Amino acid sequence: MPDVDIIIEPERGRCIVSNVRMISKKQVEKAPNWHVVALVFGVGSGRANALCREWWIDPNTTETR
Repeated sequence: MPDVDIIIEPERGRCIVSNVRMISKKQVEKAPNWHVVALVFGVGSGRANALCREWWIDPNTTETR
């Protein structure tokens, strides 16, 4: 399977993470943002942290705005 990078703009990334938090509040309410990104996109913690920083989201908090 080819390795494909998908480009997601920062505002769209923040919107995705925020929406996932609203949809599955019980599962991710206390999880840091990097963990939510890792779950949604199926990536490891390092890539999830990098995506959070790219989207201007603090990877270690639960705040997306």
